[in-house]
Amino acid sequence: MERFMRVVILLVSLIAVPYIMWQVMRIKGNKNITALENVQTGKSVSIFEGNDYALMDVEEYLVYCLPGIVDMGMDDEMLKTMAIIMRTSIYGEMYPELVYQSPYAEEGGETGLEVATETDSAMYNLIRNGSCLVNEDSLTEVRYDKSELMDKWGGSYYTYMNRLCSAVLATKGQVICYEGMFIVPVYHQVSVGQTVSAQEIYGKEIPYLQGTDSKEDITCDGFSVTQVVDGLRIKKLCDLYCEQNPAAYIDYSKDTSGTNEDSSSADDETKADNGRETTAGDKTTEKGSADNVDKNTNKENEINILEATEHGFVKYVNVFGKTMTGQTFAGVMGLQSANFHIDQVDDGYRIITIGKGNSLGLSLWGGEAMARQGRTCDEIIKKYYANVDIVDMAQ
Repeated sequence: MERFMRVVILLVSLIAVPYIMWQVMRIKGNKNITALENVQTGKSVSIFEGNDYALMDVEEYLVYCLPGIVDMGMDDEMLKTMAIIMRTSIYGEMYPELVYQSPYAEEGGETGLEVATETDSAMYNLIRNGSCLVNEDSLTEVRYDKSELMDKWGGSYYTYMNRLCSAVLATKGQVICYEGMFIVPVYHQVSVGQTVSAQEIYGKEIPYLQGTDSKEDITCDGFSVTQVVDGLRIKKLCDLYCEQNPAAYIDYSKDTSGTNEDSSSADDETKADNGRETTAGDKTTEKGSADNVDKNTNKENEINILEATEHGFVKYVNVFGKTMTGQTFAGVMGLQSANFHIDQVDDGYRIITIGKGNSLGLSLWGGEAMARQGRTCDEIIKKYYANVDIVDMAQ
């Protein structure tokens, strides 16, 4: 009898304890969701949901957008980091005239530099004391609704929502500024062992986008990916893409822009890079294509890199006598970054890709490593964005 009771107690415990924990997290999650629903910053997003329009405060809006860019296995400090980054992006879209300088701005276009010469208080007063309403269609973020997140997370929904709400509430109103202006907080998955400057990638100097060490990135699985592809397949893929995008093949002799930017790129991975893994290769710290440059553009029977940046990001590549940018080639071939090395082997061409994304701004892998080492979200942000301030617009 005693043994039977022990078994019963054990079975009840196995059922009751998880249920009690789930209820606790549900209550905490609902409490934080309710707290966010009551936040009123005066900055609202007009959303269309349930066949009707509704207003959602930007802080609550953040919680339902963050699932699209974070991994819920991230450390809490990294979740806070991403909340600040996304809030900065949204504020920049709400107040485009108050963005310091965007790496994506057209030459000669509005950069915000003129506004930056004015007193910082003008910006703060405008945002802190004024209201703003934007239509969700004008924002680049992707919002999930509650039912989608419940399907996505299942039984972990309340646990994850509690963590996201906590991250947003802990950083409420905090944005990243350079000289009193919002920055464009670009990020990528994994750097090439260090991040690079906007000058190297885009050919334009942006003071808050400078290179910094990120050696933790080389420990990431898939940091270096090697694949061998048949030359005819490469040619057919490139030709097919260029039939649909005639500007993709360029005249290398005339293109002297010196950037790695291409308006016809097949894979726009500059704002939020999501590199795709192929076959994992050995981890390496080699600079991709930097030592594999051959400026002979007349090689109609092979593929070779014509020009690369200091850290190995390919600017131009010759594809059987035709030239395209490294960014376009990486997109066509499904490479996880434009930092690649090519050489000819018996079975075709060996392509070794380094990193995931463009190594510009915050490295998600490097930031997560810092968080797990006990560093704060402020420290993570100030490592990857040079000379910035984290400003509390809610004060």
